Amino acid sequence: ALVADSTGSFASRSTQVGGSAIWRCAERVRLGAVKVAADLLEAAPDDLVIARGGFHVAGVPGSGVALAEVAAAAAEAGIELAAEEHYSPGAQTFPYGVHV
Repeated sequence: ALVADSTGSFASRSTQVGGSAIWRCAERVRLGAVKVAADLLEAAPDDLVIARGGFHVAGVPGSGVALAEVAAAAAEAGIELAAEEHYSPGAQTFPYGVHV
C-alpha cells in the first residue's frame, strides 16, 4: 500500500550502515575487554558476565573488576581496546514509504 502523505525515509540507510559498523566495532572491543578481564580474574572468558559497569565470574558476583580497571590493564599491557570497521551492505532497499 502507498502512504498517502509521506516525505521520505530520511537517514534510514545511514542508520543501517553506520549502526552495523558500530555493532561490529563494539563486538570486537567487547571481545578484547573480556580477554583482559579474564586474565585479571584468572577465569575463562566464557565464565564472565558483563554487568553494572564491569565483569564478574558467573555465580560469583563479588569477584568483579570494573571496566575502568580493565581499560587500564589493557593500556598497561599495550592492548588497544578500539576498533575500526568499514561496512558495505550486500543489498540495498529503498522503501520510500511503500510496504509490500
